[in-house]
Amino acid sequence: MLIDFRKHYQPTERQIAFHTSDAKFRMYGGAMGGGKTYALCAEAIQLSLDFAGNRGVLVRKSLVSLKRTTWITFFKLIPPHFIKNINKTDLIVTLINDSEVLFMDADISKDPTLNKFRGLEVGWFGLEEANELDVKVFSTLVTRLRWVCSNGIQPYWTGFLSSNPELCWVKDRFVSKKLPDHDFIPALPSDNPFLDDSYIASMKDILTEEEASKYLEGSWEAKERPDQLIPYRYLKDLLSNEITPFATEVFMGVDVARFGDDTSTIALYDGFHLFALNEYRGLDTQQLARQVALTAGQYRVKNQNIVIDAVGIGGGVVDALRTQFRINAVEFIGGKPAKQIDSAVQFVNLRSQGYWMLRQAILNEELEIVNNKVLVEELVAHTFKISSDRTIMVESKDKVKSILGRSPDKSDAVMMCIAQSKLNLRNEIEAMIL
Repeated sequence: MLIDFRKHYQPTERQIAFHTSDAKFRMYGGAMGGGKTYALCAEAIQLSLDFAGNRGVLVRKSLVSLKRTTWITFFKLIPPHFIKNINKTDLIVTLINDSEVLFMDADISKDPTLNKFRGLEVGWFGLEEANELDVKVFSTLVTRLRWVCSNGIQPYWTGFLSSNPELCWVKDRFVSKKLPDHDFIPALPSDNPFLDDSYIASMKDILTEEEASKYLEGSWEAKERPDQLIPYRYLKDLLSNEITPFATEVFMGVDVARFGDDTSTIALYDGFHLFALNEYRGLDTQQLARQVALTAGQYRVKNQNIVIDAVGIGGGVVDALRTQFRINAVEFIGGKPAKQIDSAVQFVNLRSQGYWMLRQAILNEELEIVNNKVLVEELVAHTFKISSDRTIMVESKDKVKSILGRSPDKSDAVMMCIAQSKLNLRNEIEAMIL
């Protein structure tokens, strides 16, 4: 019995070109917003429905990203009555015709020999964000295309990929050399009629010129700035419009406005989710202290987990919290010496160390971030330098302000949350009332 999936999925013209390509290996994308994940999941579903008892695997480098993107999109696309069983432990979906869709991560740094693919046989494989994967993942899965259905029929053995423009093996195989039996179907945000009209405009406000060239125009020649602290390609998959915080320990970072156009910001972080960014304009130190106290009570934030930028008028907020609310918050002074935790890496000051902790959390996909356009702009605007003696310096707040035209209040508040959770800054604060 052939099950028709087409009436449940309305592909764009570029997605149709991808689905109808007769190349054994097909790559779709080259920019953001072109519907890459939908195309991959739809292809996986159709191949599973075309051959009863087929088996295939959808792969992404990080299991966190796989669950946050590919897994969710798959279930948005597939009608529930097409599903026979869902194994949430092993991430295997069995369809009504006994075809199986496996979801797996493949990080070569954690599994150099790709043992998880040993003995695996599939009829198809799909690689999400193939530019993040090692070429060994692709070449290994090619050798695993040997699945035969239980009825003895050999399914169409194929591999399909999505990718953003990066200088990696994907470009070499699919764009530059255009190897036999390889097909690249480019797709831009402008090719996706289902995309919100404001998407391209908002992304242009956030991305650097080089990033816009890659992610909006699909250029494979654009190069990433080597001094960018947090490249957008690492940040984009961590953003979420719906975050439910854990009922665990909460950290609060407070950046106090110093100038008329700046805003005071309270950031809240639960150890994995950066779940709230509350901003306040025009509050004096007493009023902001009261708002900090109220927020701390609402989320049961411990005194030692409240971190306030105490440079300038921020010291007045710290004093007001102590005298009026008996809250002994942690003072953050970015110019103070870093906390020594690793002799292999040094930091020019505490602010640089805090931002480096934030960078590592993002690059390692250790946090989910509330989707806030202003915060994203601030995060990607930061740059860093490493001196000959391996000392790291993140550019100053004033330098970032000269780029943005405003103070990076939100990113500073977020940075202080991360810094306190990882460094326990109270031990480094002088003259602290305990």
